[in-house]
Amino acid sequence: MSGFSADWLSLRADADARARSARITARTAAWALARTRVTGRPLAIADLGCGTGSNLRFLAPRLPVAQRWLLADHDPDLLALAARSGAGCRRIRELDVVAVDLAAAPLDDLLADADLVTASALFDLVAPGWIVRLMAALARPGRALLAVLSYDGRMTLSAADPFDAVVRRLVNRHQRTDKGFGAALGPLAADWLCRHARLSGAHVLTALSDWQLGPGEAELQQALLAGWAEAACAIAPREADAIAAWHARRLETLRRQGLTSVVGHRDVLAWW
Repeated sequence: MSGFSADWLSLRADADARARSARITARTAAWALARTRVTGRPLAIADLGCGTGSNLRFLAPRLPVAQRWLLADHDPDLLALAARSGAGCRRIRELDVVAVDLAAAPLDDLLADADLVTASALFDLVAPGWIVRLMAALARPGRALLAVLSYDGRMTLSAADPFDAVVRRLVNRHQRTDKGFGAALGPLAADWLCRHARLSGAHVLTALSDWQLGPGEAELQQALLAGWAEAACAIAPREADAIAAWHARRLETLRRQGLTSVVGHRDVLAWW
């Protein structure tokens, strides 16, 4: 699967934490409490594509139960950072890491002991068939899936530029290209996940978890603009000059007056 740098994951961490749906988080906490009352043991959680552990850092203190975590990622450097992410949370009884290519991993084995499977900003990278495999491995009574911050195709910037819509269309096409799992779902991910979770017998709750970025987050917005321009050029290299001009205009607006931007995401909780 495609990788992300620790710097990028750190840069987006605050925006991710603010964006996550409070309703989904609260419902996950209620489910976790009910589950541990049934099992009488710590909640077993598998975090897929864990990166540096930001999902654990957000979720662990918000789940009112003892926990055992398995952090899975293909990047050993990120895993080394993630292994330290549970320090100081007394609800974590055990924390293990595993280096694994999620695109090829036998999900039945990886998730065999998990009560809750969770992932942040992963499902828009995967192919439809991978979600079908995940549902087959996961759909059992007493288990749950929490998928947060799946990009849904919405991008808006203040001081609208006529070329914004072109860039958005090209970026969303790029989101559908292979990210290591085959042709990715991109903006379709949350809807696809909800549909297949329901088909497997799950109850499903979904909510928006949009990034809301202001002028004080110029560094993150600079990184976004650069990433969008690069993705757009990859899809439409003949438009490279127009894309570069758009990028320059947007950077100038950011420098002179600041930008506000909304990047659309969805959170999904499914439980069986």
